[in-house]
Amino acid sequence: MPQTEKTRLIKQAIDLRLHRRHKPERGLEMAFYTFDILGDYGMYRDLQRHRMLTQERQPLTTRYGYDTPDEIEDAGLGAEYHRAMVRSADAFETIVKDFPHEAQYVVPMSYNIRWYVHINLRALIWLTEIRSTPQGHTGYRKIAQEMFKKVEAVQPLLAKYMKFVDLNEYSLGRLSSEQRQEDKHV
Repeated sequence: MPQTEKTRLIKQAIDLRLHRRHKPERGLEMAFYTFDILGDYGMYRDLQRHRMLTQERQPLTTRYGYDTPDEIEDAGLGAEYHRAMVRSADAFETIVKDFPHEAQYVVPMSYNIRWYVHINLRALIWLTEIRSTPQGHTGYRKIAQEMFKKVEAVQPLLAKYMKFVDLNEYSLGRLSSEQRQEDKHV
């Protein structure tokens, strides 16, 4: 089939998706991607719940560093936060010598973890579109956006299926949804 015909058919199928709840075609389960990810453990716990993928993680450690939420610094708690993270790293280094598996329990969720994800395009569309919404955690929003950008770089035509990925940045993205919830209870 000529490339122009393939392009026409793919664009026709893409146009059928009017919002992110319209499920992409099953044929997209034949395209696979593997991502090597480094992100904080709290974000990992949110993303690892997606079941239509294969993943493997390294043991949790303090050796990949940690993320500091802007809100911590904005609240003037940066120094206290960093001291707590250093104390956790010190405890980890002490425990890991004799108890490498058990040492993971003292690692706060802000420390980074490395893992890979092997996922088909259909599942990736769902993951990136739902995890890039304004209500999403900043950490996994960035990962979802980066996954989209990587696909777009190698297969731009197939990336067009991911048309509801939100590439905007939000400060306190969940705030408006939390306020709506609060208004319902008042």
